[in-house]
Amino acid sequence: MRIGIVTNTTTSIKEGVGIARYTQHLVEGLLSEGFKVELIYSKPPNVPFGEPFNHLLKLSLKTLKTKRCDLLHAVTPAAAFSFLFTEKPKVVTFHELSSLFPRIYGVSRLHYVTLLSPLWYKWGAIFCDKIIAISSLSKAYLIKYLKVPESKIAVTPLAIDDKLRLLEREVKPYKAIGYVGTLGYKKKVDYLIRAFHIFKNRYPDVNAKLLICGKKRLNYPKLVQLVRQLNLENSVKFTGFISENDLVKAYNSFDVFVFPSEMEGLGYPILEAQKCGVPVIVRAGVCIPFESSKCCIWAKSIEDMADKLHELLADGELRKALIQKGLEYASQFNLKRMISETIKVYEDALRKHNLYN
Repeated sequence: MRIGIVTNTTTSIKEGVGIARYTQHLVEGLLSEGFKVELIYSKPPNVPFGEPFNHLLKLSLKTLKTKRCDLLHAVTPAAAFSFLFTEKPKVVTFHELSSLFPRIYGVSRLHYVTLLSPLWYKWGAIFCDKIIAISSLSKAYLIKYLKVPESKIAVTPLAIDDKLRLLEREVKPYKAIGYVGTLGYKKKVDYLIRAFHIFKNRYPDVNAKLLICGKKRLNYPKLVQLVRQLNLENSVKFTGFISENDLVKAYNSFDVFVFPSEMEGLGYPILEAQKCGVPVIVRAGVCIPFESSKCCIWAKSIEDMADKLHELLADGELRKALIQKGLEYASQFNLKRMISETIKVYEDALRKHNLYN
């Protein structure tokens, strides 16, 4: 069977973000199970509204011309716009639906991406046979906000790369508090910086540094300015983008990992950190799926996050217990399980077209 994986340059498997990792794992896993895989993509033209034009026309035409594939799988709802003109069995993966809530992006995000998101989310849901939701939270949003029938949705676990593992720790003269991810508004890295500032003031005897790993764009200038305002220049380091090859070393250099994001489809970095034996703190009361936050410590406020940081660094037994729980839990998110569940979704989609008994 040949599977057409429909993607675009913003979700290229060569990039290092969550959707890219998902696409890479999907291709590798299907090939390992004997499937043939064809990548279907097109580059958006460098013109105004280039991405919508790419999804609606260029990618749609490429998908229409694809004759050899038995089933099409769009890795994002935007890529599923290409399903408009084809009768083949179709599956789309919904990662997170944060674009439906522009406030979490900040005012600067209010452009055509957020304005069109409800439309292409809805279209992606309508023109497919089955939907893969990467968490129960994504499924709940699909049902509540897009009115998708529950029977059309399958929650399928994702895979965390096997390269991410616990390594022997290097002895450092300081405690490392880490963050890995983009520096966009919804990630709330400023929240972490403020919590770290309170931590430094409340617990001055603890020699700790905050290591922020992510591309130096988006909110980076504002975050640097915040660090200066709080006089944290000697304690906060922006490392820049961490490559896939260096990611395991980065996670293993942390004593605590903090993920202050306001909304996630799953929260890859949480599980990645746990797989590397690092205890994780997340914010309580935000839209983080239970699937990823189950074995984390939840901070109720900025002040509470500061205290939780100290607690994790000071209490060896708590750290040990949380590390062990995280290691065991994150191991469930493996490629074999992800592909097995994905194949079941494919079979259901094929049945709708009377192509699978």
